[in-house]
Amino acid sequence: MSQPIRMKGRISGGLQRLAFRVSARFKYILFPLDLPSYAAALAAGDFIVGTEFDEPLGVPPGVFVGGQGFVGRKGDIKADFSSDKQFFGITGNQEPKLLLGELENLLKRLKDILDLERVEFFELQARYRLSQPMGALATISALGQQARIVENATKAFSQPMEMYSAQLTSRGGDPNSANYFEVWVQPIPALANKVLGIGVVMRKPDFESFEEQATSLESNLSRFTAMSPKQ
Repeated sequence: MSQPIRMKGRISGGLQRLAFRVSARFKYILFPLDLPSYAAALAAGDFIVGTEFDEPLGVPPGVFVGGQGFVGRKGDIKADFSSDKQFFGITGNQEPKLLLGELENLLKRLKDILDLERVEFFELQARYRLSQPMGALATISALGQQARIVENATKAFSQPMEMYSAQLTSRGGDPNSANYFEVWVQPIPALANKVLGIGVVMRKPDFESFEEQATSLESNLSRFTAMSPKQ
């Protein structure tokens, strides 16, 4: 008998990590980091860089090589870069602590080029699926029980209403803020209503608090979704 396939990124409690990205965004007027410097820092950390980024010839000394997109890979971990938006990031579905460590090491290797005081914020973007044998829609409905918006909709439309999806942000949250948290949950109908899709965006201006929230995110998600419908 063949052995069951273990899903990559599987976390206890039915939570599956699909993608996890951590990045640093800077606030220079002119971004001092170019592609050759970034590629060299990746190579020093055992990343395989797909293209050779040579210093340009026949141009003034102040010219640098800009660009955006994925630059290097280490196993299943990918490193991206954008000179226009002044950020670089690490993406994978490995343990958050591992990806955070790769980002921190990359910052250390670039410390002679980049001033860490000019980091505007660190950002996390993550996607998950959560198996819900009792039904994803029933889970969302349970999470929304007694919510004011559901009560108001029931009265306004003169029929019983329930929550289908939810998007929550930190109180007073401004999506353009450097200090922001957002989580949204929604059933995935194509998966027989047995799976809940979860997306998270989080930003923090200092690495210590960013790391603390990022490493505790998955246990917090498990606690948040633990209110399953009673059968």
